[in-house]
Amino acid sequence: MDAFNKLSIAISNPKLSIKQKLTAICQTIKKEIKQSHRVSLWVFNSDYSEIVKIGGFDHENQFTYGDTLSRSDYPEYFDYILTHESLKANKARSNPATSCFNKTYFEQKNIYSLLDFIYHNDFEPTGIICCEAIYSEIEWAPECVKKLKRVANISSIFFSKNIHNIKGEKEVLLRSTT
Repeated sequence: MDAFNKLSIAISNPKLSIKQKLTAICQTIKKEIKQSHRVSLWVFNSDYSEIVKIGGFDHENQFTYGDTLSRSDYPEYFDYILTHESLKANKARSNPATSCFNKTYFEQKNIYSLLDFIYHNDFEPTGIICCEAIYSEIEWAPECVKKLKRVANISSIFFSKNIHNIKGEKEVLLRSTT
């Protein structure tokens, strides 16, 4: 059984917690997109003015959550991702849509390349799956984009069932990941 079938089974399993399902999504991405050192899942609030990290794994494989990024701080990124639904920034620090993160995010976390894809609920943008490469710039292969899109499509199943509990509900969301 391939990783994508295993992911579908995991996120459909009613016995798994939200954190276990988020972990399954992130671990599948890290396994399938080997160039990604950091993987995170974000959810938009109701007016798309911010995103909240609902789970992810850093380069040391530590589970992280709770960061918030505001559209007012990063308008170039929000405008781009909401218009294009995917972003491949091999040179993230010089990309017009992502260079806004240089001082406050990329330099702190040593990030050089970014690959993001929006996932949906009822054909509306719900959140972002983010892959980050650290230490040096990389060229995201077309296969990486295909795999990330596939994970986003599979993950939409999970979010369609849980989004009303978590979208815009930062405190509920953060409690549910423990």
